[in-house]
Amino acid sequence: MIKKVIFALLASVAIIALPSCENNNNDDNGGKDDVIVLDRQVNGYYLGKVWDFQGEEHADYYFTLGNCAVGQSVQTGYEVPMEVGGWLLFLDLWAEASEDTSRAVIPEGEYTFSNKRDMYIVYDQYTIATQNIEQVGSQFRIKDRQFVGGTVNVSYNKTGGYLIEATFTTIIDDEEVELNFKYDGPIVFEDQSDDEPWEPGMNDDININPVKATVDAYPGVAEGVDSYVLRLFDTEVSADGTHPAAPGHMVMLDLYTEAGTDIAGDYRPGTMNGSTMVKEPGVFYPGKFWGGIALGSYIERVYPDMTTESDVLVDGSVQIRGLGGNNYAVRLNMTTGNGHEVSCDWSGVVDAFTTTSVYALKRPAESKNTNFVEIR
Repeated sequence: MIKKVIFALLASVAIIALPSCENNNNDDNGGKDDVIVLDRQVNGYYLGKVWDFQGEEHADYYFTLGNCAVGQSVQTGYEVPMEVGGWLLFLDLWAEASEDTSRAVIPEGEYTFSNKRDMYIVYDQYTIATQNIEQVGSQFRIKDRQFVGGTVNVSYNKTGGYLIEATFTTIIDDEEVELNFKYDGPIVFEDQSDDEPWEPGMNDDININPVKATVDAYPGVAEGVDSYVLRLFDTEVSADGTHPAAPGHMVMLDLYTEAGTDIAGDYRPGTMNGSTMVKEPGVFYPGKFWGGIALGSYIERVYPDMTTESDVLVDGSVQIRGLGGNNYAVRLNMTTGNGHEVSCDWSGVVDAFTTTSVYALKRPAESKNTNFVEIR
């Protein structure tokens, strides 16, 4: 069940694709022909066959390697290298499942960078490098190096550990730059796989009458496009603002608008392109399950015994009208993954979203890291 907790933390961030981080000049890179030697493991999680309920057989090996002490950004909550010149490399590899989940072993071979999960794939959504550029006063300049291609070669070394050799292509000053990483040492995984059978979705129609509504803004997710996450609760709200805290429901809507506008508008399901959605005004992100956790647009229910259940919202319509100030009228006629109806006809105040929630253990590659940060 630990895996479900991890993906629940991911639910509020994994679908929202924030703008790419700024580029630096090549001097910050140390030279494209240099090999960045990593000498320590920061973390490692074996998540098993996350998508086996959809017939996918590949298993998830997620781990982070570095070459200096690691801290946490006060501004973003993400792990960052504490020393100037330091690096972290976040890798998300997919291959055959380990027979002994308590002692997971990465299969040897070459892994190819891709936006689709498959055997021997480096999954782009959670693979990224982070570099500590410089210190200015009490702050550090941290840069994310997002990749557009590459490979990772995994082999076993003479001492029973791993030799990891990774070559990635990134864009710096509008030019392709090659980054080469090498790690020679042990990698230990925490077993966070979950073989418990899981059945998606709820089995009834639901009409929600909200008592609380919040909205979270993500500007510039694509050229000319902003994104909003609208949450509607018909019960008490958890301390982090992302889940029901008492029996009842929450509807979460992942909405896309024209840049500079608010949430008022009409929305239809977005068009999927592989594992991602075409980001354009007037669509909502159709929900999908990740390891038993609903992401994108979905409904969550808490029962009287405080057990939870979710279903994704995959079709239908959303109509939002501005009534002045922070007041809106919201009408939903949506369809769940199980073919049931979720409806709402409500008007009231929509508050700005605030949260004190912890951050996901699995680092989203599309999230922008703040330029100057304090490290704790």
